[in-house]
Amino acid sequence: MRAPLTGSVMTMSKTERHRQSDRDFTSTWVPQPQETIAGRPQRHGRISSWVLVAVVVAAFCAGGAAIIVHLWWLFWVCVGIAVAAVPAGKIVGIMDDTV
Repeated sequence: MRAPLTGSVMTMSKTERHRQSDRDFTSTWVPQPQETIAGRPQRHGRISSWVLVAVVVAAFCAGGAAIIVHLWWLFWVCVGIAVAAVPAGKIVGIMDDTV
């Protein structure tokens, strides 16, 4: 592939085009500037969102282990944690961190 002529738009020769459909992709990709989520400098979510995710994953794993060893009280506690994670996610605003 040749080096870009100007800016970030790349050009392809005839041999570099899609071989099955022979479609020309030279002008289909235009880079877009990346914006941060909700004006925050990072794109990977807040710590509170990751803590909630870690708690839900731990509850899921502990609930699965509880089924295997027949600890039904632990299973139901884990189900309660998973159900309580829905309103907790709303309070934390976990969907504001999505890309």
